[in-house]
Amino acid sequence: MRVSRTQAAENRQTVINVASRLFRERGFDGIGLKDLMEGAGLTQGAFYKQFASKEDLAAQASERALESASRGIAKSGWTAARSLRSARMLPGRVPT
Repeated sequence: MRVSRTQAAENRQTVINVASRLFRERGFDGIGLKDLMEGAGLTQGAFYKQFASKEDLAAQASERALESASRGIAKSGWTAARSLRSARMLPGRVPT
């Protein structure tokens, strides 16, 4: 069955999101293609229309996870400078 370009793009994002979660939970070698695609609600054939390999998907899922973590850090207001200032004020530390 053919899907629209919009649906194909949504399916791709779903697979990346599921892979990102499963790779964090089980590790790269801890999941197979069957588990991954079942988690995304898609067939294994759909995988090969979207990704060159499991390694390709892992790279994209890692990029997604880093982007998500970066957004979370930015929303929290955390900065390296703030952490350094805090560390200087720890007991036993001499402010510089």
